[in-house]
Amino acid sequence: MTDVKRMRAVLLRMAALLRRSGHGGWAEALDQRRGELSRDALAAAAAIRSWYGGTGGLDRVALDRPDAEFEALRDELLFMCAPFPIDAPIPPLRRVEGTVMRLHCGRCAADFPGFAFADQAEPEADGLACAASREADELVLAEPEPEEQIAWQAGGDLRFARRLAAEYGRPDLRVQRRRERPADGRAGGVSLRRARPAAGASVFACVRCDGESRVVGELSVEEFEAAGGRVHTVGGLYR
Repeated sequence: MTDVKRMRAVLLRMAALLRRSGHGGWAEALDQRRGELSRDALAAAAAIRSWYGGTGGLDRVALDRPDAEFEALRDELLFMCAPFPIDAPIPPLRRVEGTVMRLHCGRCAADFPGFAFADQAEPEADGLACAASREADELVLAEPEPEEQIAWQAGGDLRFARRLAAEYGRPDLRVQRRRERPADGRAGGVSLRRARPAAGASVFACVRCDGESRVVGELSVEEFEAAGGRVHTVGGLYR
C-alpha cells in the first residue's frame, strides 16, 4: 500500500464520476472506504482489493460513456491498495510465524496483545517488528527499514513507529518494546524473534501508559482472531 492522502483523492474523484453516471451505490461504497482510511487504512485497502475481479466487481463497472480518467483512476486505486506496487519487482515474501501474547500493565491495568516471533534458521529473518493498537485488539507485523532498525538499536528512536502511523493512517499504533533484557542475556529491541514466551519472564512497555507490562497468557494467531482480534502483515510479509 502507498500514499493514503493520494488514495483519498482518487476515491473522492471516482465517487463523483460514478454519481454522474448513475452509480450511486458504488459512489457511496467508495465514500465509506475513504472515511475508513483515517481509522484503519489496512482494512480499507483490503476491502477495496476485494472489489476487483469476478462479475459485478468495480473493474466491471461501465460509465454512461467511455471515460479514460475513470479507467486510469480505477487502475491506480488497485495499484495503491496492493501490499507492494503491482508493476514493481516483487520483493521476496517472508513467512512470519509466532504466537500472540496477552500482556497486562501493572501501572494502568490495561490488557493488550503483543507478538512473539518464532525462531527461524535464516539470519536475515531478524529485524521484524510488531505494533499494537492502543484502541483495539489488533497487531501489525512489519519490517523496519535498515536505518530505522539502526536508529532504534542506537537509542530507541521511534521513526519506524511514526512511519507506520503516517503511511497507514494509524496514529493508534505503538511499536512493541521490551523494558529489560530477557533472561538469556540477549538485548531486547524492536525485534522479538524469540521462542515461546514464559508467562512473566519479560517486561514490555505498555502501549497506553508506557508502564511495565508482563506476559500473562499466550494464544495461537487463530485463537486470537477467533476471539475477535486481528493480525495484519504488511509489505512482503505473510503468515
